[in-house]
Amino acid sequence: MLIASLSLPITGQAPDAEACGWEGSYFVGAENDRDTTLAAFANGSIGLVSPTWETTFLISSYRWLQGTAITASEQRDLLRDWSPTASMHRDAARGWSQARKSAVQDDVAAPHSHRQGNGHSYFLNCTDDAFATATQTLTDRVNVFANAPSHYHEWIRGQDIVFQNCSGGTHIPAAVGSDAPTLLKKDRAYQIAAANFYAKNYSQARAGFDAIAADEGSPWQPTGAYLAVRSLVRDASLGTGDSASLHSDAILRLEKILANASLASIHDASRNLLDLVRYRADPIDQLARLGNAIERGATGGRLATMAKDLRLGIRELDATGRSAIRGRSALVDWLLAMQDGELQGYERAHEGFAKHGTAAWLVAALSLAAPNRPGLGLLLTVAETIKPDSPAFLAIRFHQVRLLAVMGKRARATKLFEEALQSPMQAATRNAYSALGMGLSTSMRQWQGFAFREEEGRKVLHADARTAMRERFSLAMMLKVARMPRVSNAVARDVLMAGFVRAIVLGNVQMARKMAKRLKPLAPELGDDLALFLRAKAAHRVGVGALIILRHEYAFGEPSHREALRGFEQSCAPALFCGVLEPTFTSVVEIPGLASPVGNRAEHAAAAKLGTRLDGLGTRVQQFVAAAPKHPLAPELLHLLVRATRRASMHGSSSSRTRELSKASFKLLHRNYKDTEWAQNTRYWY
Repeated sequence: MLIASLSLPITGQAPDAEACGWEGSYFVGAENDRDTTLAAFANGSIGLVSPTWETTFLISSYRWLQGTAITASEQRDLLRDWSPTASMHRDAARGWSQARKSAVQDDVAAPHSHRQGNGHSYFLNCTDDAFATATQTLTDRVNVFANAPSHYHEWIRGQDIVFQNCSGGTHIPAAVGSDAPTLLKKDRAYQIAAANFYAKNYSQARAGFDAIAADEGSPWQPTGAYLAVRSLVRDASLGTGDSASLHSDAILRLEKILANASLASIHDASRNLLDLVRYRADPIDQLARLGNAIERGATGGRLATMAKDLRLGIRELDATGRSAIRGRSALVDWLLAMQDGELQGYERAHEGFAKHGTAAWLVAALSLAAPNRPGLGLLLTVAETIKPDSPAFLAIRFHQVRLLAVMGKRARATKLFEEALQSPMQAATRNAYSALGMGLSTSMRQWQGFAFREEEGRKVLHADARTAMRERFSLAMMLKVARMPRVSNAVARDVLMAGFVRAIVLGNVQMARKMAKRLKPLAPELGDDLALFLRAKAAHRVGVGALIILRHEYAFGEPSHREALRGFEQSCAPALFCGVLEPTFTSVVEIPGLASPVGNRAEHAAAAKLGTRLDGLGTRVQQFVAAAPKHPLAPELLHLLVRATRRASMHGSSSSRTRELSKASFKLLHRNYKDTEWAQNTRYWY
């Protein structure tokens, strides 16, 4: 434990600051060598634990954070589950059909696996395991009866009848003759029981499987014992029997199977089935049981399966269930806190840390913390005690730095940040730290070092850095960035286009002209229009610049949207105004020596006053038309502005000011320029 005992209430208040929790959407497998990354993660290199992770990753992280190492067998189980092929449908039914065709040289369609249940719902009746077992058995019987093909042909006829029940009906194969080989007789008894199972004759199926389980001479004896229990479970969920008594009988049978060493071959499957039956009998009790067993490490090498069961069960909890399970499993409490969101989750995590005082709960509380949360000061004090060899070190340091930086304690944040960078990290964790580093940078050179990060084995300018340059750099900073030798032409183009838009919105003709000159060779499709802008009279440049933006709003949009929207310019709102309600300068990044902090803040304040980027641009258009009503571009400008406001409104990107601009521009266009093609092509406003 981090502290011997911590039963303190949440006390104290951290300094007020504008911030919310972090967005931890990165994933441990983001870099190129996914298998190596996942193996390292399973072995304790958990990096930054994010509330957004899939539950099995959170559970694995919790175990390491709690000090209960994940064993080698559990790691192998997790890696099998995390393999990219683990979730792929194996198409075992087709494999069965192909094996059958090879044996008897005829062709039948692959069986359907789903059957209608109660009402209009369908359920998975014949699983991949059923088809895989049949395929393997066919291979074995072809070898055994190689000198008497009629015997394995008879086995295939029986199996064909069994699989007819997968999708509907009742089809039961007849018993084989008394002169048939003993093995074929045992197989047919199994096929008859299986056919009844798939035909929903669960009582007959159970009786058949019980008889097989009692037959020491049957190769299906262990499987018979297991499938007799599955018949009970299916009857409880799809039959007409009393589910409580059927579940009770199933639990007793499964416990006997697990106590019988001679049935070890079906123990894993029986444990999984026992977990399911216990969940159906008492969901809250079983989720608590699973959580406690996982926390203790009592998984029997089935950590992945138990974690998935826990995930599915937690997903089904309603408010009553979440309340009922609280306090019954520390792991479940931790998962619920991590998934509850910033405010409620933080409160639960802080309470959990006060109760347990462990690294897992400290990570949860800090992950969900914002600078104004009660009790944060105490958490940050305890965080100072974390050692670099702790699995929690990188996560706790990350959130310390994040919170201290926003609270204005940059010197301490920077020191902790630099210390953390000395620790070995996987690429995804280092990338997340680099995102923090951009905010702590004291020079553009340093900022660039953090902006370029590893993706697929190479260093590239990260998306958040590109967004920051477009939306958080001042115009002066954007110009300097575009000239830097390490910045590619594509990035320079994006930054200059964003700078051109902001300069026009702000009415900064001088900066707009500088942006246009740099942009012209990088954006040949805008060459003629940019030349028009550069030739225009100074008094008209804002209007001409607005025209260029509105003509090419698709090209000026977010780079990540540009490809997605290609070919849909007419039906989808262009990227520049699609889903965007922010001003052109969303917040301030200040890097010493690159631009004046005072100038940055003044520019940001001016952009904020103009509202959204579309509203700011619309204001400039109206000012231009009012000042130069006879300019030949005036009607086209009004037409394009109305079009942009209409498209923005369709995608939730409009404000009350947008509606006012749209209506006023529409009326002005039809009043003063009613005979132009632009008025005739503008039939509606907003």
